[in-house]
Amino acid sequence: MKFEITTDANNTIKSINGDGISSFGYGKKEILGQDVTKYFSCEIGSPELFSKAEKAQLKERGYLKSLQKKFLSKDKNIVWIDLGVEVGTLESKLNTDLVFTIHRNEDSRKNEVLLRIQNTALEKLATDKPLKEILDVLTMGAEQEVNCAKASILILDNTGTRLLDGSTPSFSEEIRNAFNGMVIGPLEGSCGSAVYNVKMSIVEDISTDPRWEKFKDFALANGLRACSSVPIMGARGKVLGSFALTFTQPKAPTDFELDILNSFSRIAALAIEKRRSEENLQVYAQELQKSNQELKNFTFVASHDLKEPLRKINLFAEQLIEMDLDQKKREDYIKRIQKSSSRMYYLTDDLYNWASIGRMDSDFQSVELKEILQEVIDDLNGSIHETGARIEIGPMPVLELEKTQMRQLFQNLLSNAMKFHEKEVCPEIQITSRCTGDGYCEIDIKDNGIGIDPKYYKKIFEPFSRLNNKEDFPGSGIGLAICEKIILRHHGEIKVDSSPQLGTKITLRLPSQQIKM
Repeated sequence: MKFEITTDANNTIKSINGDGISSFGYGKKEILGQDVTKYFSCEIGSPELFSKAEKAQLKERGYLKSLQKKFLSKDKNIVWIDLGVEVGTLESKLNTDLVFTIHRNEDSRKNEVLLRIQNTALEKLATDKPLKEILDVLTMGAEQEVNCAKASILILDNTGTRLLDGSTPSFSEEIRNAFNGMVIGPLEGSCGSAVYNVKMSIVEDISTDPRWEKFKDFALANGLRACSSVPIMGARGKVLGSFALTFTQPKAPTDFELDILNSFSRIAALAIEKRRSEENLQVYAQELQKSNQELKNFTFVASHDLKEPLRKINLFAEQLIEMDLDQKKREDYIKRIQKSSSRMYYLTDDLYNWASIGRMDSDFQSVELKEILQEVIDDLNGSIHETGARIEIGPMPVLELEKTQMRQLFQNLLSNAMKFHEKEVCPEIQITSRCTGDGYCEIDIKDNGIGIDPKYYKKIFEPFSRLNNKEDFPGSGIGLAICEKIILRHHGEIKVDSSPQLGTKITLRLPSQQIKM
């Protein structure tokens, strides 16, 4: 049941639409020309119908929705109503007037509002609209129905440690940047604590709540006074992010606002999971394509690289059998056979190492990277002494790694840095790190070696790819291919920056914590 009351700028009732006023005991004629505020019961000590924040929003937006107010019936009983107010102009005057829409039975209307917004979002979801467009429907829809509030959706990143901007349409760029990349934790605001504790986080007053202590000054300076946040839950209890309502005045959320948080977060979960499923399919397709390419490379190696030493072994063995050779020639052929058999052994061993990465379960654990580097340097002590190499290690982070694979990676990288250097020049290697603020760290391995032409950047990561004469720089040519597979196994990236004669810098980008699958 609802009716509308229209007033002029002086709050005088000018018209009444609908018969709902009779349910409060009034006739239309007896309240026309009256001051509308006399029919509302205001709070003690606050004679104004609207709070300061509500007045500000009415002036800014031109409307208010779902205000919980007390209406006085003719027999002076208080009846709770759901009040909507919008600003208009009277036909006869230019003065501002107000249109009051009063709902006595508010539950059905609110359910209609929730269903309408949810259906709009689901329609966009079904028609494959971009994720942000779907999330914006939810946040903007919430803001239209909740007074003095701004809505936000933050998405948990792949490392499960930080929240990224999913939809924050009404926040300033400064606040949006502050939200983006925030860590989760028990004292990391409403959103960070909601995701960390996997339960709703209600902060009625930001100025006094310990969960906002670190951000209190920033929040208050930007007009944020209260915030209620709920974790967005996906399938099997997996946390995907947070949905929050941030208010411009201290308050507890109403039942309707809680309904918005809970129902809209479920729609957000569907949209986020659908998008991630699509991304996983794309990754799977890329991995399948890469696997097919690896199979082709394997076939090439089996038909070329492995055949070459076998052909030499067979050739020299035949000559030993068929030809009358002197002792010196016989010893030379035997050495050639040994050399070819050794090459074949190392080729098959490297091929196994390369093929096995990613096909076995990895034991990821938090490790100090400096500890791994020191172990690798100890293992390479002979090469370091032989080449006169100098290795400097800066401060290193603690990362979640598979220790054996990471040792193999750095052993390959440092071995290359010492191997590919100018004659008469001792290798100099600097290893530095930095954390990028998005849950990842970057490690640079920089040397003063012979360098790589940029046109070969992709080729060097192909299995058994060689850019130099194998007599001058021995090896199977699979070291960097192994490194790339290890990095991908750790959900990271490997990049090269180099120029001939100017040295090489290899950059590893690795997550601080591994992706929670």
